[in-house]
Amino acid sequence: MPERSERNGYNYVKKFKSSIAFWQETGGGLDETVIQELMDHGYNIRRNGVSNYTLMKNSRIVFVGDIPDDTDDIKSTKDIPSWKRMCYCILKNDHSCRFMGFGLTRQDQKRIDKIKRKYGEMINEK
Repeated sequence: MPERSERNGYNYVKKFKSSIAFWQETGGGLDETVIQELMDHGYNIRRNGVSNYTLMKNSRIVFVGDIPDDTDDIKSTKDIPSWKRMCYCILKNDHSCRFMGFGLTRQDQKRIDKIKRKYGEMINEK
């Protein structure tokens, strides 16, 4: 990102770095059909145990090397990391990066609750 945008988009940079680290070190749980599709298309992946994040205890997959630019050739899921998904977050002004699978942090949720209380009171006063 350009320096000016990076300062304004610190949240994006932080989330993107977190996502890249997760997919290169821990890995996400994916169904066997997705894993096979990734291997068939030549993605540089390896198994990294079993995921605690999935109900079916799917295998965790880590990306060896760089995250792909896009994963348009993978049709069985959209939950694979790519630079294209990161760009969508920026284009959609998705600061919490929900499109990439992130949830709200506890701090973000508290801030939203505070804003709702503040503006809810203003609406009720009218």
